[in-house]
Amino acid sequence: MSIFNHFKHLHLSPGQEEALTKLEAFLTSSAHIFMLKGYAGSGKTTILKGLVDYLNAIEKGVVLMAPTGRAAKVIREKTGKEAYTVHKSIYSYEDLVEVKNSESFYYYFKIRNNDDVHNKIFIVDEASMLSDAKSEGEFFRFGTGYLLTDLFTYTRIKTGTANTKIIFVGDPCQLPPVNDNSSKAFDTAYLQEKFGVCVEEAEMKEVKRQGGGSGILNAAARIRKSISSGFFNDFNLTENGKDIFNPPYRSFLHTWEQAASPKIIVTYKNKTALDLNLQIRERKYGDRNLPVQKGDTIIMGGNNYRKGIFNGEFAVVNDAAAIATTRTIGLRGQPPVTLTWRSVELVFPDAENNNKIVSGKMLEDFLYGDNFLQPAETQALYVDFCMRHKDLKPGTDEFKQAIIKDEYFNCLLLKFGYAVTCHKAQGGEWENVFTVWDHDST
Repeated sequence: MSIFNHFKHLHLSPGQEEALTKLEAFLTSSAHIFMLKGYAGSGKTTILKGLVDYLNAIEKGVVLMAPTGRAAKVIREKTGKEAYTVHKSIYSYEDLVEVKNSESFYYYFKIRNNDDVHNKIFIVDEASMLSDAKSEGEFFRFGTGYLLTDLFTYTRIKTGTANTKIIFVGDPCQLPPVNDNSSKAFDTAYLQEKFGVCVEEAEMKEVKRQGGGSGILNAAARIRKSISSGFFNDFNLTENGKDIFNPPYRSFLHTWEQAASPKIIVTYKNKTALDLNLQIRERKYGDRNLPVQKGDTIIMGGNNYRKGIFNGEFAVVNDAAAIATTRTIGLRGQPPVTLTWRSVELVFPDAENNNKIVSGKMLEDFLYGDNFLQPAETQALYVDFCMRHKDLKPGTDEFKQAIIKDEYFNCLLLKFGYAVTCHKAQGGEWENVFTVWDHDST
């Protein structure tokens, strides 16, 4: 059976045909890694769906992953196959290890012991977001802290007897992961040098999603050319009256309000996104500091593995408690920290209207603060838990199980989602996108 049997109903571009030919050869070769690169709209998802169908038809085990919950949900909806985050796929949530030293205290989830890895094909969509920079700072940490390295360990890609392969799918011209200066999953030299793997690739450049004459498509092509050449100090987006507009700043929010949904404002800086979110809420409710309300758009600012919702997922507030819970936590040798929680019910929509409803305690302080919990806040959450569970001894299984399930400790970390930074927006799709060029602003 040929892989092309699963694409007979489609008119493939030359780039797609070449990619399929290379993919089919890769599956029977000794190479470990395949990079399926493609511009936005070039048909990567089409190739991915047919590839998964082909692998199922030849009874080859396949595992679909993505770096974020939102990306996993998108690929699940578009392929009709189960897909999970890389974190959920490779780490064991039952295997929690306590680490305590003079400088810090945290738990970490060990890499899952994968006994069923043999002959599997692991496909990672939106792979440009995969980081291999050390991730620290969270109370719950994962593996070595190097996500890409842990993925290679889990798949046993370097173990000749496992016969596993990884296919990275994505656009290498998208933003690199936060705290990483490049997309390591698409860096052939890095993969070869660090992991000793053989890498093959294909790149699709013909864009099929948008029709000819698209100003957005033309602008994207110019930007991509600038990135490839290494000269991208500036670029010009020219208003065309069709799909690119340049409204005056004084009417920016009015124009946004009149635009059809789904819509988003994309900024460079967190500060700009917060300010625009507050302005929008002031226009909507008459008070920018009003507590979160029914109908507010929010975005997850952190992962919540207990609830199965992840950083970058959008939701709408379905209900919010009128009264919040506030406690001031004393910390040894530090100023006290005041924490405020509010009960909320969130609706996470999907393309098939199978809305997911999640209830929990949101940490209200996080809405207006930094993008990450500060060490003092994390410590205060831990001290608060211990004060409420004085009968539990740290380090015991009872303590670990209780802290994993605790609604206050595992609070929802939310940000308003009307305006988000470009990193948060990456991988999303909207009918109308408003951009704020605030890179050089103070």
